[in-house]
Amino acid sequence: MEEKNYKNVKVVAVVASAFLLFIIFAAAFAYFGTFNIDLNNNVAVNIYAQQGGASSFTATAAQLNLQVPASAMSQSNSESGNAVLAAENTATLNVTLKGAEGMLTTCTYNIIYEYDNTSETYGNSVAVTSGADKEITLQVSGASSTSNYYETERNFNYYSGSNGEDTTDVWESSTKRYLVKEAKISSAGTEVTSVWNITGRYYNLDVSQSQLEGKSFTGKIYVDPNYDCSTSEDKTLYSLVRKKYNEGNTFVKLYDGEGSDTYVNPVYYYNGAVQDNNVLFANFCWKIVRTTDTGGVKLIYNGTPKTTAELIPLEESQYLNLSNDASYPYTFDSTNKTWTSTNKTDSATGTITFTVAEAGDYVLSYTVSSEGNYDKAIFYKDDTVLDTYSGEDSGSITLDGLTTSNVIKVEYTKDESEASGSDNVVFSLGKPSGNSYLKCNNTGTDSQIGKSSFNSSYTSPAYVGYMYNTVYTSSNKSMSSLSNIVFGNSFTYSGGTYTLTDTMAVATLSSGYNTINNNHYTCFTTGTTCSDLYYVYYTSSYQSYYITLTGGKSVGDALNEMLYADDVNKTDSVMKTYIETWYENNMTAYTSYLEDTTYCNDRSINDLGGWNPNGGSTTGSSYYLQFKNYNTNYSLVCGNVTDQFRVGNTKAPLKYPVGLLTAPEVCLAYKDASYSTYYLNTGEYYWLGSPGSFYDITAYGRNVNSSGSMSVIYPVYDSIGARPSVSLKPGTGYISGNGSYTSPYLIE
Repeated sequence: MEEKNYKNVKVVAVVASAFLLFIIFAAAFAYFGTFNIDLNNNVAVNIYAQQGGASSFTATAAQLNLQVPASAMSQSNSESGNAVLAAENTATLNVTLKGAEGMLTTCTYNIIYEYDNTSETYGNSVAVTSGADKEITLQVSGASSTSNYYETERNFNYYSGSNGEDTTDVWESSTKRYLVKEAKISSAGTEVTSVWNITGRYYNLDVSQSQLEGKSFTGKIYVDPNYDCSTSEDKTLYSLVRKKYNEGNTFVKLYDGEGSDTYVNPVYYYNGAVQDNNVLFANFCWKIVRTTDTGGVKLIYNGTPKTTAELIPLEESQYLNLSNDASYPYTFDSTNKTWTSTNKTDSATGTITFTVAEAGDYVLSYTVSSEGNYDKAIFYKDDTVLDTYSGEDSGSITLDGLTTSNVIKVEYTKDESEASGSDNVVFSLGKPSGNSYLKCNNTGTDSQIGKSSFNSSYTSPAYVGYMYNTVYTSSNKSMSSLSNIVFGNSFTYSGGTYTLTDTMAVATLSSGYNTINNNHYTCFTTGTTCSDLYYVYYTSSYQSYYITLTGGKSVGDALNEMLYADDVNKTDSVMKTYIETWYENNMTAYTSYLEDTTYCNDRSINDLGGWNPNGGSTTGSSYYLQFKNYNTNYSLVCGNVTDQFRVGNTKAPLKYPVGLLTAPEVCLAYKDASYSTYYLNTGEYYWLGSPGSFYDITAYGRNVNSSGSMSVIYPVYDSIGARPSVSLKPGTGYISGNGSYTSPYLIE
């Protein structure tokens, strides 16, 4: 579609907002200041597109108030020329675009600061304090742009160099400055918002700032109404997935679960044995998992693309010395140039052998549809097994240097039961044509960046965290020689001493270990007082598993500090470090393509088991700490802010916009489908971002197992596969491809 430009079609409203700074005398070397930015409804623009589609472009922001108390201005710094931050505050400027349905609308805009006509000019009519690197500063962060002159914190002074500009500041005139130039926002029928954070700071210097006395600086910050917007053919990934759903594609589903009624844009997810959700981005293969409510598209890593030659399949006449099974012959499809087994009989084997007419390099391509681990397709070269396949599988076997005397044999064997009309093997032999293409169809270890533990330590529930802080280490104690140990239901604490209450004595653990379900606290003595208290969450006939409590804390305090507290995320897990190091080495050049979406590490507890001081069982199969149950839970809601890992969340911070898939995303991918054939089954174990359980003294994480289902098999210290996930920004388009293995959607 021809691109159309609509520049300054209609400006509905431009409301200038004041940027105020008042400086008054307060101390010998520093002065009280008030620094205000008031940004409200700066720009509202309607853009009218062709084909009857209407787009809207608006920019709104919250008020920024920076108040510097006089006490803050008494600070000083002993290092000459340096500054002490007296106060700071941040406002958000939200730029929103909703494009026309069926088209891609892209707007380019600038963010401007402009002094009022009557204002003093900081750094011009009013000098910057001599030698000051920082005094009055701005920092602007957020969406991508060609030039963000305040991406790093800059002193907000006027530059009077040649042509009124240098490498850090650009002035259109003596009163007008660009903060950001040529920022872009794109939408394909969804509402997309770019968030800009504008931070003002005021610094107290260790020298006299008297030149600011009695001066004021006023002006406005706004989105330049001279924006530029264009429409073009909608080739965004979000719109592609939405279109597939609207057309009834059986592999694309609408998420209508918990939280969906709050979404700005519908969330769609891929489900089942889909084969056309492949993406080539940043020189890596990815698979589309789902969209986000912002209009982004979430991907999972699927290895590196393989350079593969185009194949010219052999005709039936080119298979020489053909020996085809008399009872279960392979039939040749002259249209697709493939052979298909007709063996549908229990405990039977169908065999075909052949040679080629011309020596050279060949590729044997196959598709197997059978009962996993029982029915088998076996490929031979001169009676040597090349490979064996079972279940649902497809791929190719390279046969370089094949001669006319090499004998290729294919066997398909059914076991003694479960015969099915769909069970078969289909294969073809082809010669490379010389033309090559990139193929994204990786399974096994090729679909991973490598293997890593989730955490190297494991003896605390804290270690299920993508990050963690306080650790209560679990221990176990043999009690076979102890008798008359006192256990309490609760305790009091005073003067550094715990005193057990509502107590009972256990004569021997071997006879009474199953009687303490309501009495978890103990000093491991026959007495009732101790400075360190032990909470027992599991017992057997000879030992107890426990954590140690100090300072008057209870088991509830311990669980809160390990899983929910505001400061719970201080130390990176081994997996987080592994994923972010890979990203740093391979993906930083592509960060501008990615949105800062949430990667959930939901540490919600489904069953406290023996960690419940009021009746939690310490024996049997239900004593262990179980995190959220995902076997029937498809909710994408991540309730706790400390579990919502993203770059912009200071309580759960990511270094880069990359994480792991969650258990609900995997559940949705095989909901009402077969986990043995769905697209996230790679035949390998790999980690998810969702916790599993705490069993005995070991933390377990959730993973996708080698059969494709989700499990809680591996302790966090085990090394299994790592498959990063990223989310493409709303409006991200593809330039070619149909999503197949051999023609993935190409992002550039």
